[in-house]
Amino acid sequence: MTRPAIDLRNPDLPADAVREALALSPHPEGGWYRELWRDTPPDGGRGTATTIQFLLARGERSHWHRVDAAEIWCWQGGAPLRLRMARDGVEEIVILGPCPGEGHLQQAVVPVMGWQAAESLGAWSVVGCIVAPAFQFSGFELAPPGWVPEGAAA
Repeated sequence: MTRPAIDLRNPDLPADAVREALALSPHPEGGWYRELWRDTPPDGGRGTATTIQFLLARGERSHWHRVDAAEIWCWQGGAPLRLRMARDGVEEIVILGPCPGEGHLQQAVVPVMGWQAAESLGAWSVVGCIVAPAFQFSGFELAPPGWVPEGAAA
């Protein structure tokens, strides 16, 4: 199957075109994703890491959730993205994006069992997420709607 050619540097692309071109599916936390790689050890144990591509369009959110592994968010295209992280009653907010001179980071690490949430600051944002050890839905916890971690702004 041939996917349409797109340029992730073009912020005028419709989010639906990006989603279609990247062959993304709905994610339980919100947004759209596709697993790109999963380490699969020969013994059948948990792999060292997984990678996904993840899209958030305007109005969509990655709702508060946490995983039993470290997660590295890497900005790839579109608008900057606000990543909120909370742990031990302290919230940290970083902006992932293309402009270091404006305080944007190109990647950020959410520690093991750290709460995280995100939203695009424009029409859409695409990030890559690396989870180590490998992501397992059994280690994924999605907070109830409206819940915020201690120390985080509502």
